[in-house]
Amino acid sequence: MSDPTAPTLRGADLTGADLTRADLTDATMPDGRAWELYRLDAPAGICDAPEARERAIAAWGSHTWQDCPMHAAHGWSDLGDAPADKRRDVAAFVALFDARLLERPSEAGK
Repeated sequence: MSDPTAPTLRGADLTGADLTRADLTDATMPDGRAWELYRLDAPAGICDAPEARERAIAAWGSHTWQDCPMHAAHGWSDLGDAPADKRRDVAAFVALFDARLLERPSEAGK
């Protein structure tokens, strides 16, 4: 049974959120994964095609929209270019990535 006092971000809109120095221990991310699993492979669910995943990982560390992993993976010019059903997850990724809370995932896979 889950702890009702544990933080949850399920359904949260993190567009523009400043998460610098956030402690997400025990948080549930908007896509339903626990923070501990999410941080190991944040692009999962957004960059599932091998080519998109490779492009995202190659761009890791770039923090402007034109060279961020999401732009590199899919060519989206801004959040509005992402498919509607992925925008929440892309916004969460960008907020966490820009806060430098995400480590570069393995290129080998999930």
